[in-house]
Amino acid sequence: MLGIEGSRYHPRNKAEKERGKNEATFAGGQTGSDHRNIVRCFCNIVAKIAIFVRMKKQSLFPSLMFVILLLGGWTGCKQEVDVTAPEAVFTLQSPLPVTDTVCGSLEPGVFRMTSGDTLALDITFRDDEGLAQYKVDIHSNFDCHGHANKTEDWSYLAIEPLSGQEQAVQVRLPVPATVTAGAYHFQIQVLDLAGNTNPDLGFFSILVQNGADTLAPAIDLSSPTGSSLTLARGSALELEGTVSDNADLGSGGNGKLTLFYRDESSGNSFEALSEAFPAGTGGTYPFTLSFVVPQTLIPGAYTFTLRAFDGVNNPSAPHRIAVQVTP
Repeated sequence: MLGIEGSRYHPRNKAEKERGKNEATFAGGQTGSDHRNIVRCFCNIVAKIAIFVRMKKQSLFPSLMFVILLLGGWTGCKQEVDVTAPEAVFTLQSPLPVTDTVCGSLEPGVFRMTSGDTLALDITFRDDEGLAQYKVDIHSNFDCHGHANKTEDWSYLAIEPLSGQEQAVQVRLPVPATVTAGAYHFQIQVLDLAGNTNPDLGFFSILVQNGADTLAPAIDLSSPTGSSLTLARGSALELEGTVSDNADLGSGGNGKLTLFYRDESSGNSFEALSEAFPAGTGGTYPFTLSFVVPQTLIPGAYTFTLRAFDGVNNPSAPHRIAVQVTP
């Protein structure tokens, strides 16, 4: 049904799909359809009454005939309800979406962009009855937010009117010059006069870079030296090393060092530590981190991931350590 050049919506999870459903009723799009159905019902019932008047003299059961005809008219009203969702065809996508890794998962429908770029879309919306509105939404999809942000998180929300059964629109979305680098969600939604929408219509990711600094920081981990170890509950995971970057790690307000761990049996992830780089840190940051394994952890396999983010939120390559937790 959906003709998209490049790639289609790839649902992340149920919450995102529900978000599309809940936000789709932008501004009460059912009003036009309700009025139209009332007129249709009225005309249908009037027609049935006219038939009854003509048949009254010939029928032995005029009251019964009136009830039957009236019910027939009401049934006809119900059949006029529009339950077909509108469609969209993307005739221009610049840049073209690609398949890329977003938040650790490979996804189609990803736009790669840099500050100062413009996301250009030409879209034709169609509906079998009548269009009402369309919405454009961009919002950050960061795992965690920075401290005292000096960069600008890209955020955009617009709801515009539509009319008729088909309408073409042009969408131009400039990336802020001081944008915070990272993953963003981008969604197009369309609503018809009956309030129908399609939550799977147009959902993409955008991977944005800040043109002032496109190089990611690097972590040189000196301890531990191996990629796996065993720790008892209550003991400490000790990490030592150096973060280096081409720019001041403390500028921009997003620089930090994070440690997460994942319970491999459940798939749940938790933040263990987060350490912000102070202003004026420079391009090198030696660190010593200590994380005490909680007594509440269930013994088993865990993966600890150490990562650094520079001032504009560029992420380093992750350092992963497999830890077997014992009682």
